Amino acid sequence: MRRPGAEPARAASGGAAHSVALTEQGPLVLTAVDGGRAKLAECGVTAAPDPLA
Repeated sequence: MRRPGAEPARAASGGAAHSVALTEQGPLVLTAVDGGRAKLAECGVTAAPDPLA
């Protein structure tokens, strides 16, 4: 039961959605300019090489 005057709960979406390809050489973030290399490196993950480079 909701309290009178209380705000309803809302979902908080704090980030952007990305498209990711999982390749034999590692993940590649298709919607990130750098292929996700910077953020993946922060997590200790090596991104796949850019297939268009």
